[in-house]
Amino acid sequence: MKNLKTVFSIFALIAFSGVIAQTTNKQVTSEVLQKKYTISNGNETINYSIKINSQEKSSVKMEATDRNKKEQNRVKDKYLITKLIRIDSDSDSRYDNVLQLSYESQKDDNFNVYETAQGFVIEVTGKKLDYNFLKKVYALTNKSKDTFEVVVLKSYK
Repeated sequence: MKNLKTVFSIFALIAFSGVIAQTTNKQVTSEVLQKKYTISNGNETINYSIKINSQEKSSVKMEATDRNKKEQNRVKDKYLITKLIRIDSDSDSRYDNVLQLSYESQKDDNFNVYETAQGFVIEVTGKKLDYNFLKKVYALTNKSKDTFEVVVLKSYK
């Protein structure tokens, strides 16, 4: 009985270590971007800030020709990028709106945030998400709808 228990334990250890070793390599990077803007609402000026938490996930793949080399080259893969956008007016203690923007892209995508007369624009590889701060709504162009998946997590109007 004791030998059976030992054999089973060794078999379980070997089986589970093989399963763990077969998982794919993944890379996750995170960064935070903060911007402050002002907007004119008729006779008053409103200060607001944007906090964007970015998370990029991808799998790590190497070139098949470099399999037996010490120094291997990585194959460019698509990244799943998720941006949590928090919009806050400085006049209250909570966020005015929280959006989650998800899309697939190459690592070298151009991500820009710039101010407009009504709010701000987020631009990624030529696709745009327009946010109107005064109305607390966002708009996508038709060609951007295929690229972005936008989820409104919180909205205080």
